[in-house]
Amino acid sequence: MGEKDEQVRADLVTAALFDLDEPWRERFLGLVANLATCWAWEEKQPTREEIEAWLGARPILRKQVWSLLLRWRRPTGGDT
Repeated sequence: MGEKDEQVRADLVTAALFDLDEPWRERFLGLVANLATCWAWEEKQPTREEIEAWLGARPILRKQVWSLLLRWRRPTGGDT
């Protein structure tokens, strides 16, 4: 995940989302689905294809999700 936010591809962000462990994968996917549909998403977990299509069509959403993932995975510097 070393690419700059504005250059990251939708398929890479999608892969990073689906690589998360549960329960975080479900939570992040639900957040992306709700953001992509203006909080109208009432379906079960979105598919990889749906997530990639939303992120591919919405560069700002893709950048926001990528930034969120980078912050989520960043070490806190605390005791490990």
